[in-house]
Amino acid sequence: MPAQRRRAPRGRPRRAAPRALPDDLYAYGDDPAPPRRNPSPDALDIGKLSVFDDWPDSIPVTVTEVDIFERYFGDVLDRLFHPVTAPQVGEPALH
Repeated sequence: MPAQRRRAPRGRPRRAAPRALPDDLYAYGDDPAPPRRNPSPDALDIGKLSVFDDWPDSIPVTVTEVDIFERYFGDVLDRLFHPVTAPQVGEPALH
């Protein structure tokens, strides 16, 4: 008879809760705050952060990209770059 392999359990573990649940599940305001981890000293020192500007001076854009941008944002661009006029009745004002 071939040896049967034991399969790894799937889904949620079937273990009981590690401790007894309180009577009032909403009474967690008195629980102590978890201990905070100390951030690394370099993470907060802005002077040590490196900034790289490796973008080219001109970025090529295809006609298709411009068409897509105009299709989805055309009405917004028209309202932003056209002369300022008083909104017509029923037309939303640009905020």
